[in-house]
Amino acid sequence: MAGGDGSTSSSSSWLSLVVLHTALLLASAGMSRYQVITRVALTGGMSLFTFAVYRGAIGLCFLIPAPFFIERNKRPPLTWKLLGHFFLLGLTGVSVAQACFLEGLTYTSPTFASAVQNSIPAITFIIAVAFGQERVHVKRLDGLAKIMGTLLCVIGAATMAFYKGPTLVKGDENDGSDANDSSAIVASILDWAFGLTSVPVAENASELLHGSKTWQIGAFFHMGMSIAFSFWLVIQVFRGFYTAEYLFTNLEFESLQTLNTW
Repeated sequence: MAGGDGSTSSSSSWLSLVVLHTALLLASAGMSRYQVITRVALTGGMSLFTFAVYRGAIGLCFLIPAPFFIERNKRPPLTWKLLGHFFLLGLTGVSVAQACFLEGLTYTSPTFASAVQNSIPAITFIIAVAFGQERVHVKRLDGLAKIMGTLLCVIGAATMAFYKGPTLVKGDENDGSDANDSSAIVASILDWAFGLTSVPVAENASELLHGSKTWQIGAFFHMGMSIAFSFWLVIQVFRGFYTAEYLFTNLEFESLQTLNTW
């Protein structure tokens, strides 16, 4: 009987791990699609602050009903201290990080944005050590691995930001037109559905993607996004003070909407 209970618990824990990792993969895939669509909308003439307000408002419409149905009997009292925590989380991880990401995306490509975001674990580790939430064990193998991984992430992000080497694979004339055609198709769909674009994407994109100065400006904004998001991850310790997770997320996004609208 005990053996049966042990096998059942192990299978349920394995299933929960599979579901968790599948959800993480789907979230990463969705983020990649979001970056491409956002890039098309911004280079098509959409204001980044207007885009941020629309994005937050639509997301909030989906989040608002959750606390009323799922956490109806699970609502701890709100205090001014908790409201300050919500505002700080909305400011760092959502408002500032999103503004830097959108501004950086107008100067760079979605591929570049995804690559720079790989520095978030390293920056998070540095901030956590500075705030005393993480300890560095220099004499242990895991501590040395964390230090080496942090250095590699920082060096990689700095290399992508400040070094732009020669083109390894050159395409023919049709490649550029095909890319412009695909961007125009996506832009026309966005324009038809939401009225997001106002100028042809191909003209704007070709002007923004070339030139090392604009590329470095975009890298600066993406690094700002990584730092702000890392701060948001570190101060997630505030979640332990409030057990209603869906209401917690709603209040965080409401802080974002207040900042973006203002």
